[in-house]
Amino acid sequence: MTDESAPPPDSASTAWAVVLAGGEGIRLRPLTRQVFGDERPKQYAPLIGGESLLRQTLGRTQRLIPAERTVVVSQEPHAPWLAAELDAARRPKVLLQPENLDTAAGVLLPVYWVNSRDAAAIVVVFPSDHFVREDTVFLAHVAEVVAFVERNPGWIVLLGARATEPDTEYGWIEGGDVVGSTTGGPVTRVARFREKPTPRA
Repeated sequence: MTDESAPPPDSASTAWAVVLAGGEGIRLRPLTRQVFGDERPKQYAPLIGGESLLRQTLGRTQRLIPAERTVVVSQEPHAPWLAAELDAARRPKVLLQPENLDTAAGVLLPVYWVNSRDAAAIVVVFPSDHFVREDTVFLAHVAEVVAFVERNPGWIVLLGARATEPDTEYGWIEGGDVVGSTTGGPVTRVARFREKPTPRA
């Protein structure tokens, strides 16, 4: 839930936001079907707090990056749910794919769209189905990473959460050489991506 009372972190003045909202939310579909009586993916459902995960994401994002530099990418079948979640006064640009084309295409389409309008843009990608408990801490970290990329143009920086326990549903990123730092810790090269572990790994 967005902490509206907390002061926002420094604005990411050069950044654009891309919000990914085209996923199907298959694992939670039985729950959303039971609660809402339809096939809506979890990002359009107010499962935690009074707002949907997408609306929470947009509220959080707009504390750092204005709506006019925010692009939501989804798919045509989601259009009715998406329209119900957008604030008419601070409406982001919406790009709809004909169907779910997975994450790579969901990122590439809006990045090309942004690049055609602002070739020097720093693009921050926000999934719309993540629950973030500490908005202000998270956004301050994102602002620091944007500043890092401003100093190191051309870099792609991936934010990860430190694991607290083994989980076969998630892969992980193995860090390499340290190339910089933020108040949240070092910025490292990616040594490798590890796929989802088996229970015996």
